[in-house]
Amino acid sequence: MTLQGLSGTGKGTTVEKLKEKLPNAQTWSNGNLFRSLTLLAVTSAEQKGCELKDVLTAEELDSFCKMLEFGKFNGKWDVKIDGLGQKHFVSEVEKTVLKESKVAKNIPTVAEVTQGEVVNFVQKALAEMAAGGTNV
Repeated sequence: MTLQGLSGTGKGTTVEKLKEKLPNAQTWSNGNLFRSLTLLAVTSAEQKGCELKDVLTAEELDSFCKMLEFGKFNGKWDVKIDGLGQKHFVSEVEKTVLKESKVAKNIPTVAEVTQGEVVNFVQKALAEMAAGGTNV
């Protein structure tokens, strides 16, 4: 099931109510994936001393995607970020590191060029969760 809509329209509230009714339910936010890719892109640009746009090449985006791993970590489904000196589980930094201003202000720029990468990552992750018996 997929819900989409503008911020503040009740998606989160609806999902929480569904989770109360559905066994073994898991929610997924594409936003955290865009934030993760943005964190890696911003970090890469900082390390190289260049503009963000300079690291948004197909090769660089491919390398950022390889720094993201989906799986069951610490007993729960999560995304691990591991690269460029960043080593995090998304569930542990979604309200801190992934909300920092250097990430937040650059999400639109990175999201514009990573739609396909995110869709592919999410499809694999959802298939893995469903195969594991999770309602997503």
